[in-house]
Amino acid sequence: MPFIVQRLCGICPVSHQLAAAKAVDQLVGVERLTPTAEKLRRLLHFGQTLQSHALHFSFVFPDLLFGFGSDPAQRNIFGVLENIPISR
Repeated sequence: MPFIVQRLCGICPVSHQLAAAKAVDQLVGVERLTPTAEKLRRLLHFGQTLQSHALHFSFVFPDLLFGFGSDPAQRNIFGVLENIPISR
């Protein structure tokens, strides 16, 4: 079930997987996780949060670089690539 549920949304699959794993734990009667399992789940959640923030920053970066009032045709990843000086 955790691997099926994580495909419901492409933005936060790890959070869905961890929620499904928690539901399965309750179904089978697990009352307390081992300290290692708890740390691994927290590490997965923090990693997903970091990845999500990095992805969001990459979407917002052109707006921050060119300013919100700039031309929308330039304010995208292709506009960023055109304005980066490349030494050949």
